[in-house]
Amino acid sequence: MNSSGIVIFKQTQSEMVDASLFGGLMSAINSFATKVANSSLDSIILQDYRYFVLKEGNVSFIASTKKDIKQEKAKEEIKKIVEIFFNEYDPQKISKWDGNIHFFDDFEKNLEKEFLVALKTFEN
Repeated sequence: MNSSGIVIFKQTQSEMVDASLFGGLMSAINSFATKVANSSLDSIILQDYRYFVLKEGNVSFIASTKKDIKQEKAKEEIKKIVEIFFNEYDPQKISKWDGNIHFFDDFEKNLEKEFLVALKTFEN
């Protein structure tokens, strides 16, 4: 998600909520946290899921896990995803992004391998 709350890439196992709506909600909650606590959002729990937020530059990475997954393990996996993303899209490329989300389509191929490893890691 970019700094405006626009979802630039998503990979989900189910489409329970529209990505734009979710991105706007997370952006609003993060803005609220920044104003109230002078700190950005780290994670939030909704029912049985924990949503982790990791901000790098103007991009926020959000990942969800079952809330009983160890936070350290989840954060390690998110950091790997961030690394894969920035290996593919350096900040200069992102700054020239014209709003077309298909710009990030190739990222899914690289991420699929990591997700398979991450899912196995979370199960252990």
